[in-house]
Amino acid sequence: MIWLGAAQPSVDMVASLKRDMRVSLNLLVDTMIWETLAADRRRALRRPIGRLGTIRTEPGATPYHYCLVIDESDDGGVRVSTSHDFDVPDEFVLRLSGKEASYKVLWRKGRQVGAKLVGRALRAA
Repeated sequence: MIWLGAAQPSVDMVASLKRDMRVSLNLLVDTMIWETLAADRRRALRRPIGRLGTIRTEPGATPYHYCLVIDESDDGGVRVSTSHDFDVPDEFVLRLSGKEASYKVLWRKGRQVGAKLVGRALRAA
């Protein structure tokens, strides 16, 4: 490392500088996390899922359409993304991990849909 100045810093000075930089970085990251959480006014925590599911108009109906389940909330809500050639109906059945449950769309943004759980999850046949 090349130092601009009269003397190379001591080992203690470098260690102190590194410690200060770590503290500053940790504080910055903590601040960013808390600002994000404060701006997020959801009632329930979301967990990323990132798995393929299928959407049907009713249990066992055909045809079905593939979707990507982006995340899931503690209260059973989901955020899904669909292909451009499919519009998610206002009420639908989502099959994920061998279970089917009924949902109602709360919001739409582009190809993404947020929906709340309205019917309990059932083991798919």
